Amino acid sequence: MTIESIAQQGTEEADEAISSAGSYWIVFASLVSLTVLTVWVSYADFGQANIVIAVFIASIKALLVALFFMHLRHGNQFHSLAFVSAFLFLALFMLLTHDDLRTRGEMDPFYGGTVTPRSGQAAPGGEPESAATADMVPVAKVVP
Repeated sequence: MTIESIAQQGTEEADEAISSAGSYWIVFASLVSLTVLTVWVSYADFGQANIVIAVFIASIKALLVALFFMHLRHGNQFHSLAFVSAFLFLALFMLLTHDDLRTRGEMDPFYGGTVTPRSGQAAPGGEPESAATADMVPVAKVVP
């Protein structure tokens, strides 16, 4: 096998992998539609599901961009594996962050009290156990 035949084979494979202009227009229309949907979801009130819906729509848009514009659809399988593993690590980090945020209102081991997640202030009944950490927690003063 000569260098010319290898180069010719690579060129033929690249020609087969090129998508038509019509498929790019379909992907473009899909991306614009999903962007409009994202804006609509941002104004609608789905409660705590807003973030989940927005991340799901963003993942679909990222998948479309990766498949068609980054040519992962016709590319090497290793590149697809690297892309999928990056998404898995992103999902792992997001889950760990969610777990951290979910448990912030629970027992704080540094002083034995609970903390209100929104304000960071001591929750009712969450005063410190020792005088050494009393200056770390703001205490609400009652004004008569």
